[in-house]
Amino acid sequence: MFVGVQQGLIRIDTPGQYSFSLRLQRNEYSAANCSSRLGMAETRVLSQYNIGMVGQTDITFEPVAFDMKPGLYQTVVAFGCWNDGTMVGTGRLTLMVRGPADQTLAPLRDEAILHAVTRRE
Repeated sequence: MFVGVQQGLIRIDTPGQYSFSLRLQRNEYSAANCSSRLGMAETRVLSQYNIGMVGQTDITFEPVAFDMKPGLYQTVVAFGCWNDGTMVGTGRLTLMVRGPADQTLAPLRDEAILHAVTRRE
């Protein structure tokens, strides 16, 4: 399996209920199996496998809600697509958030991510 992992800290400034999700986008037409994971504060929030995806894909997974206080929260996102033991095509995984004053999910703002570190496993 070929998976990229990114970790960092998310800064929460306003207390309240936050919902987190992942948005998977692929423009490749070759078949692929994709794994998407989101972890926060050592808890697996989302873990999604999409098997046999073909064609253009744009999926936003069901959001998970948390009551949060101001502070920094360790976050890890993992993503990869493969077929028959080989990495295939390109894809994009976006961390989505809905804050206490928001009506809809939106991509996490860059200024809310601190100390982003990328590693390959």
